[in-house]
Amino acid sequence: MNRFLMALSVVSIVGCGGGRSSTIAALTGDATAGKAFYTASCEPCHGANGKSGTAKHDIVGHTKSSTIEAIDVLLSGNGQGMPAYASQTDQTLANVIAYLKSL
Repeated sequence: MNRFLMALSVVSIVGCGGGRSSTIAALTGDATAGKAFYTASCEPCHGANGKSGTAKHDIVGHTKSSTIEAIDVLLSGNGQGMPAYASQTDQTLANVIAYLKSL
């Protein structure tokens, strides 16, 4: 029973998009500032349009369909080569999300 409660706690904290992801999603991002970060940190793998590059993953579509999931990936990485950006400020990550939504 204790294992069940512990697993349920982890799911409720991590899996519901709560906490930091929700805080970031609630911020107003600056797409111009987000473009600067994206160009330096994301474009090499995701391409200038967010839909190409070596990663071959449409992060623009993903961000527009599920902002919280996109923020979760920014915070934690994806386990397949994309690094985590949890060390960045909430505003920096909100800026990146705003830029992706502007594409």
